[in-house]
Amino acid sequence: MSHIKRIITTVTAQFNELVDQVENHQAITESALRKFRADIREAKTQARLLEKESQQALLNKEKALKDVETWTQRAKKYANEDRDKALECVKRLKLCEKEVALWGERSQEINKSLSSLKNQLHRVESQYQELRSKQRNYTCREYAAKLKSSAAASNCIDEDCIQDVFDRWDRKIIKNEIDGELDFSKVDNLSIEIEQEQERIDLEATLDDLVTDEKK
Repeated sequence: MSHIKRIITTVTAQFNELVDQVENHQAITESALRKFRADIREAKTQARLLEKESQQALLNKEKALKDVETWTQRAKKYANEDRDKALECVKRLKLCEKEVALWGERSQEINKSLSSLKNQLHRVESQYQELRSKQRNYTCREYAAKLKSSAAASNCIDEDCIQDVFDRWDRKIIKNEIDGELDFSKVDNLSIEIEQEQERIDLEATLDDLVTDEKK
């Protein structure tokens, strides 16, 4: 129980101190939050154990009450028949009554501890959620600041210089693409000759048209 009560003061103090000392704030806050989660899990485990113990104490009390009733009936039965046996039944009856009182007190103690533990858990979980929310908020602010810084840095770069890099990059890619498309080992000489002949015919036709226009 004392371990749980120290969570809020101890972890919070470590949280604030380490944030001031370490540059990697996100990592250290995550480490502190992991400690919180571990303590919360441990507290919840203890709470479940106390709940089971409380249930068992109630069962034991109920059993003792039944035993009281059983020994009461037996004492009454043997009261007139066998005095010594009846007295022994009364003796067992008183022992059962003590067990009833004992388990009743134990149940109250357990429930008191369980209530206190749950209250502490509620406080710790609330503070955990608050710190978690702060971490997310500061993380968002930090990334936003980094984006602004990156944007500002990019504005300081010579855009013409960057464009020149892209242009040279584009020319290199185009050259590689052309080199990949050309296969000089499979050049069709006949096709080249036919294309050259067609080109000459077209040129002569154009020349004839020019001469004809000049005569007119």
